[in-house]
Amino acid sequence: MMPLQLSLEEAISQSYQLYQEKGPRSPEKLRPLHGWFAETLRNRLDPQRFSIQDLNTEGGEAQIEGRYFPKRVDIAILSKKEGAPLVAVSVRFIGSNFKQNANNYFENLLGECANLRRRKIGFAHFLILPVRLPYKSRTGEIKREEEVNQNDLSKYFALFDDDEHPHRPEVLGLALVELTQKPSDRWEARIYTPPDFSELGKKYLRELSIENFVRRVVGLCELKA
Repeated sequence: MMPLQLSLEEAISQSYQLYQEKGPRSPEKLRPLHGWFAETLRNRLDPQRFSIQDLNTEGGEAQIEGRYFPKRVDIAILSKKEGAPLVAVSVRFIGSNFKQNANNYFENLLGECANLRRRKIGFAHFLILPVRLPYKSRTGEIKREEEVNQNDLSKYFALFDDDEHPHRPEVLGLALVELTQKPSDRWEARIYTPPDFSELGKKYLRELSIENFVRRVVGLCELKA
């Protein structure tokens, strides 16, 4: 196993810094974060049996033939022997306007999941969401600040519990983060549990933690292999 160069919080900090510097459409903002997930999984999976492709590898993100349409995936875990995709990992880091687009994000998640799971490809999704984030106008002007509350996450908590849903991610994870701008103008992220969440809400965040997510993705890969 190779030691990881970054923690998840450091990878989130780097990604958000690039988001601020290069804009929301730049793929550069994804490299630290996707690279962290890919490297973490490489350290946990047998390199003789599995290979991993992401934005930072040669050829970039893998394109997988879904049931209804081909889909580029953030991190693809493939059988080393057959070269076939076994598990797709989707990572979403939302930088602004979450409440306005919350239902669209959720519906897109279900559609992406259905497209791949119908081809017997495992699907895992990890959501990173700042507890406070800007609401921007179409011109990019910050109009106000939004604060994420427990009710905003209720659909993800329900999906986690919904074992009978045929198009739910087989592995679901979620991290709330607090972003702080330092005097040097560098951004720093820390995984955060709001103190006003109920005990049940805090329990869900523990269940959806990065540690449980990685462990479950590894187990899914072993199952699919």
